[in-house]
Amino acid sequence: DEVAFAPGEHFFYNNAAWRMLGNIVQERSGIPFHRYVKERVLDPLGMTRSTLDVAAAFRDPDHLVPHKKGKTGPEAAPFPYPNPEDNPGFSFLSAAGGVLSSANEMARYVNAQIEQGSFPGGRLASPEAFASMQAVVFSSSVNNAASMMTLLTARPSRHAAATSSISRWTVSRSPDL
Repeated sequence: DEVAFAPGEHFFYNNAAWRMLGNIVQERSGIPFHRYVKERVLDPLGMTRSTLDVAAAFRDPDHLVPHKKGKTGPEAAPFPYPNPEDNPGFSFLSAAGGVLSSANEMARYVNAQIEQGSFPGGRLASPEAFASMQAVVFSSSVNNAASMMTLLTARPSRHAAATSSISRWTVSRSPDL
């Protein structure tokens, strides 16, 4: 096996890493990943239209329509991830970009991140858990804000997180996960 660079030397985005984090959440909680995110993150934040369930998203009359580059311009395309409800045992695959949301609802999520897990009406996890999740353990000059997701396990004090923001990447892990 060829090693491209030493750990911590460069950043390399990898959907498989996100899927591993989703699998950790699913295995530790005993709940399919998409349901866990809905129950523990989306519902508490009042993100009622946000989902990982592709079929539910497409039942919304105001749903997004994915597109791809066609020969003459953009053309409608199927959603690139399988519906996790069709195979809940593999719903962790949607951890690599399967959340369907709106800008307004993602603002709720971002506000909860800014407020260290606190939101009107509750808390997603302890301030200590959020401080640990948001601690910089690897910095990069990579300018990519393509994905932002925090994965919380069944117990608020135990967490696995992967959060990205422009020019800053964070990954932290609780030792007992």
